[in-house]
Amino acid sequence: GSFSNSVNLITGLNTFTITATNGCGTDTETITINYSVPAPQTMTICHQGNRTQETLVIPVSEWPMHQAHGDVVGPCPTVNPTPPCNPPSIQVTNPIKNGTTVQSPSFVFGATISNVSGNQGIIMTLNGKPTTGFAFAPTKGGSLTSALTLNPGTNIIVITGTNECGTDTETITINYAEPVEQENGSGGTKPVKPEIKPASNGGKGEPETEPKKEENKEIKPGEGKGRG
Repeated sequence: GSFSNSVNLITGLNTFTITATNGCGTDTETITINYSVPAPQTMTICHQGNRTQETLVIPVSEWPMHQAHGDVVGPCPTVNPTPPCNPPSIQVTNPIKNGTTVQSPSFVFGATISNVSGNQGIIMTLNGKPTTGFAFAPTKGGSLTSALTLNPGTNIIVITGTNECGTDTETITINYAEPVEQENGSGGTKPVKPEIKPASNGGKGEPETEPKKEENKEIKPGEGKGRG
């Protein structure tokens, strides 16, 4: 005959023993059933926060609640991280030392400027006056050169680089000392011209010179007397 019975299993091993008996004897059977709680069905969603998105794995039963406030099925899209924003950086290469003294009015100023894309991001002044006659190569290490004409004395150069992340400014002083001219150009003393006095006969003047000394001659006997 057929036999059936409904039971509630517990998590883990469940052992059943069934015995049948009649006038001729007994029969027994033992059966073991292992019951594990099934994992709930899950789904991946993109959870919408106030300013961020987050990929979540949730039970399917919770989906209606998430859908109600704007979450969407599937992982959130990958967002590339924002690259760091670097402000300009200025390195003066010529002059090497601030306060340098030169003896020529012509001077080639040099610098390297990083994180600036073009001339529009650079302002340069000499003694307070803007100068635009500089060459800037952003693709060649940010090299900048400018041919300047210095004023005698102290010259102040201000260079500023600007981009969307900030500003950098460098101030350099160059002293232009005009060379001292020698009197005759050789470091010696300038020759003195002889004094010119007018001639007494109305002619051209001649340089005044010392009177010519009379030479001493040896007088031989018989010389110097008149013939008698």
